[in-house]
Amino acid sequence: MNEYEKQKHLRIKKILTIVGAFLLALGLVLDVVFFVDFAGSMGVMSFGQPEFFWLSFISFPMTAIGGALLLIAKRGAITAYVMRENAPIVNEYSERIRPAVKNFTSAAAEGISESGGAVVCAQCGEVCSGGARFCTVCGAELFKICGNCGEKNAAKDKFCRACGEKLGN
Repeated sequence: MNEYEKQKHLRIKKILTIVGAFLLALGLVLDVVFFVDFAGSMGVMSFGQPEFFWLSFISFPMTAIGGALLLIAKRGAITAYVMRENAPIVNEYSERIRPAVKNFTSAAAEGISESGGAVVCAQCGEVCSGGARFCTVCGAELFKICGNCGEKNAAKDKFCRACGEKLGN
C-alpha cells in the first residue's frame, strides 16, 4: 500500500468511526426514549398508548448500523487485540505438541529413506523406484539430467537448478 492509499484508508476509517459513533449514540438515546415511553404506557394507572412507538423503527436500525460501522472501522484494532491475547496460548500449545511433531517428521523421513528415494510420477501418480528414470506405468520421464553439470532435475524443469543451463526436452 503506497502513502496515498494509506492516507485514504486512514481518512475512511476516521469517517466510519465518527459516523458510527454518532449513529450508535443517537440510536441509543432514541432507544431509551422509546423504552421509557413504552414502559410508562404499561403502568398501573396509565391507559394510554405509547406516543413514541414509532421511534423503535428508527432507533433500532440506527443503533445496529452505528455499531456495525464502528466494528468495521475498528476491525484492525480488534484483530490485533485478539492476536495478542491468543499468542501465548498458541505458543504454549506448540511447545506441548513439539515432541509429537518431531516423532511424526522422523517417521516420515525414515519412510522416505527406506523407500530408496522413490519418485512419484507427475503424470500418472505411480510410485517408481529411486533409480528409475522413466515411469514403469506410463513411460513419462521422472527427471532430467543436466548435460552441463550432471545434476538431477525435476522432469518439468526447463533449466538446471544447479548451473542454470537449459535442459533438453
